[in-house]
Amino acid sequence: MPRAALIAAVAVWLSATALLAAACERVNCGVSEPQPLQPLLQPLNQQFAAESLASAPPQQQPVLQQPQVIGAASPIVAPQQLQPPVAPAAPPAPAPAPPAVPPQTGKQSAAPAQSAPPVPAAVEADAEHQRMFSSWMQTHDKAYKPEHLHTRFNIWRENLKKVNEHNAAAGQTYSLGMTHFADQTEAEFLETHACFLANAAGAEPPLREFASAQDKAAPVSVDWRNKSAVTPVRDQGNCGSCYTFSSAGAVEGAMALAGSTMVPLSVQQILDCSSRYGNAGCNGGLMTSSFSYVKTNKGLCADTDYSYKGKVGRCATSCSIAGGTALAGYTSVPKNQK
Repeated sequence: MPRAALIAAVAVWLSATALLAAACERVNCGVSEPQPLQPLLQPLNQQFAAESLASAPPQQQPVLQQPQVIGAASPIVAPQQLQPPVAPAAPPAPAPAPPAVPPQTGKQSAAPAQSAPPVPAAVEADAEHQRMFSSWMQTHDKAYKPEHLHTRFNIWRENLKKVNEHNAAAGQTYSLGMTHFADQTEAEFLETHACFLANAAGAEPPLREFASAQDKAAPVSVDWRNKSAVTPVRDQGNCGSCYTFSSAGAVEGAMALAGSTMVPLSVQQILDCSSRYGNAGCNGGLMTSSFSYVKTNKGLCADTDYSYKGKVGRCATSCSIAGGTALAGYTSVPKNQK
């Protein structure tokens, strides 16, 4: 047999044997361990050596390499020159780089959601006050510039505290509420509603003792509403005209007690027409000065004929005087006298 064919046949046989041994090693074929092939290969190695010595030049005699054992547990021995070349192992792939962390800036990414801490009672109370203030603004048609809103809210909140403390106190004979003046301090309120003049010229008549029947005991209290001697409450607005409401109210009560039909009288008429009697329009006045005007004018018009504007206007004389409003006189009663 030619040498090249013999070498090829041996190589095929060895490769098939190695594959079979490797397969059995993985799946445990259950066959007995094969006998070592070193003795079987010895004659073939000797033949290869003889042929190589005969054909090679004397100065280039080849040196046979020793067989190499494939695998520490494998009994198969193969000549090194019959093994296929092994490609160099590829370098391991580099591990993926961690994601780049962006540099921290002033705006950080949102942290994972966590359970909210309990809200302090003061914060909850303030939120409730803000809701109440918003409702109060809508009720009273209030609007503020942005730079004034926080100031008005704080004033309103302080007034709410005073109202609640008053209403919670024992023994109070009246209650307070949050009117449309609740966003003003006391000083601010007095600037526009301090409506009584201390020294109106010629306004005060001589003081007189209250002429009451000596044989009648005075009642502990009187609710004039039950006697239909009081008209509904009215709003003076941002005008220091409280004296006009007080004066008109007194005439209205006298009408009812005298048997006349009581109607709300014109406070605007007093505001517009009583300046020469010592009153100062929206800057204040006195009841006695107003009574002087009503006496001279022989009464007042009804509010429906001369309605309230909340500011001083031209004195109108075209309205009709309501019946029973003419005054015969008036007097001042000393303080604390029944």
